[in-house]
Amino acid sequence: GANQNYTIRKISNGTYYLYFNTGRGWDTIKERFIDSNEYSKFAEAFDFATTETETDDSIDTEYSTFEVTLNPVVGGKAITYQVTEGDFNNY
Repeated sequence: GANQNYTIRKISNGTYYLYFNTGRGWDTIKERFIDSNEYSKFAEAFDFATTETETDDSIDTEYSTFEVTLNPVVGGKAITYQVTEGDFNNY
């Protein structure tokens, strides 16, 4: 829903593009927005990596983190492109 946060966990190492869908009025049966459907993709890829360092008594894990906002914000630098519903649904 609007103004909520979501965390994606257990992401495999790799390079990813973030696609997202915005709109108004969620149809729970069709699982899609009723009005103002817009499909977008962030222009820049996200490189996700996890590294583990073993010490004498433990394993330290470091991983990439990213935080995005799906609506334009003042001072934001991310570029997004509109994509078709078909392109969006391919993923």
